Amino acid sequence: MSKNKKSSTAVVDHDSAIPGPDFMIPSGEPVIDETTEPIETADEAPPQYVEQAELVQIQVPLGAVPPDVYIGRHVEVRLTHDQARVLRSLWYGLQVEGATLAGGKSIDSNADVIRWLLERIAAAEE
Repeated sequence: MSKNKKSSTAVVDHDSAIPGPDFMIPSGEPVIDETTEPIETADEAPPQYVEQAELVQIQVPLGAVPPDVYIGRHVEVRLTHDQARVLRSLWYGLQVEGATLAGGKSIDSNADVIRWLLERIAAAEE
């Protein structure tokens, strides 16, 4: 790259409910991908109309994990609009219920919602 060119920096929010890239142009002004819908930040409380959570029940199949298989600890995923909506709905429901992760941490991100789900499945497996 020549010394006179400025590089652009991509900013990716991995915890957004509806994924979509935001890009910074060399001038430093953000350019928003207008194909995505606006979302709330993690610091925002659930909407005021969320007064109680609806409980749903699902069954999940669990297979035996061989002792010599690699167990990956990182997941990166792009959700469909419906998946993102359900994830946000679950997040709001967990906030209404005052749910926390096993160590007592509040649920503050989409990743925390997934962690909470996996903790519940692990607890049910025991």
